[in-house]
Amino acid sequence: MSVEVAKRYFELMDSPDAGTDEVLELYGEDPVVHSSRAGVVRGREDIRQFYEDNAAFFTGGEHHMESFHRDGDVVVCEGYLDGETAVGRSADGVPLCDVMEFDENDRI
Repeated sequence: MSVEVAKRYFELMDSPDAGTDEVLELYGEDPVVHSSRAGVVRGREDIRQFYEDNAAFFTGGEHHMESFHRDGDVVVCEGYLDGETAVGRSADGVPLCDVMEFDENDRI
């Protein structure tokens, strides 16, 4: 199931109709996000702010996830991002490797 949750995460991230609350529903009780841009982000409210800041930084984009590798409760998601920043810079072909660890309830 965790691979399906990871795929759903990227679907929500790319959906113009999905909100931050829908993404946060995929997270467990004490989530942690490690970001190359924002560092370590802990807890639901700080992660909410991280996603809202990200939405202001990127004016749009699409994830192209090419593979998902599962090992126990960890899923490694590989692909790339096409998009544009708020200042008009192209962010096409940005490589991605997201690692998600899941709890016993299949939450990130």
